[in-house]
Amino acid sequence: MYGASACALQEPAESIILDPSSQLSIASKDAHMEAAFYRRTSKSLMVKFSRSYPKSCRKAINMANQSQHKLSRRDALKILGAAAGASVLANLPSKWTKPEIAAGVLPAHAQTSGTHTVTAGISDPAANFCSSFDSTATITPPDSGIPLHFVINTNGNVAVNPPLSGTINTNGTGTATLSGITIDFGQPWNDNATITVTWSFENPSDGTGSSTQSFTDPTAGC
Repeated sequence: MYGASACALQEPAESIILDPSSQLSIASKDAHMEAAFYRRTSKSLMVKFSRSYPKSCRKAINMANQSQHKLSRRDALKILGAAAGASVLANLPSKWTKPEIAAGVLPAHAQTSGTHTVTAGISDPAANFCSSFDSTATITPPDSGIPLHFVINTNGNVAVNPPLSGTINTNGTGTATLSGITIDFGQPWNDNATITVTWSFENPSDGTGSSTQSFTDPTAGC
C-alpha cells in the first residue's frame, strides 16, 4: 500500500496540485492523466481520475486532504476564546463613568451604638448593711442616656428592700448609679450576708455583656 508521501515521491512525468496549501504533487509514470476537480461546499477538493491509478495512492491522498481541513482542538479553543472575548467587549459600556460614593455623618449616639461594654463598680467584701449603700456601673466608651438594667440578688442570709430590678440611664460620664440600697431589718440577717447587683444593657443594640458588683457583711447586726 502506498502512503501519501510515497505517492508524491514517485518519478513524476506530470504533476497536479490538488490543494495549493498542501503542495502535494501526484505523479504518473506512464502517461496521460486527466483530473477533474470538484469542490464540496467549502470542504476538501475531490479528485476523480479518468485513467487507472493505484487505488492505495488515491486513498492516501484523500486522507491527507481531509486531515488538512480537520479542525484541531487548539484551533477550536482559539475560536471559542475569540468569540467569548467579543461577547464581553460587546457588553461593556460605551463610556467609562466614575463610581459614585455617598457619604454622610451619623449622630454621636449612632456612631458608638452597639460598641459599648459595661463594667460594674468595685465589690466590697466588708460592707456595713446598717446603712444604705450604692451600686454603680460605667460603660465604655462613655456615652450619656444609655439605659442600663440592674437586678439585685442575695445569698439568702439577708433580704433587700425593693426595687430589686429596674433601669437607670447613664450620665455624661457614662455612669449609672443605683442609690440607697437598704436591707429589710424585719427579715433574718445572718453573718456573711451577700448582696449582688448585676448590670447589663437594656437594649442589645447599645452593647453586649454584663458585670456584677457584690457587697458582703461579715457580721450580722449593727
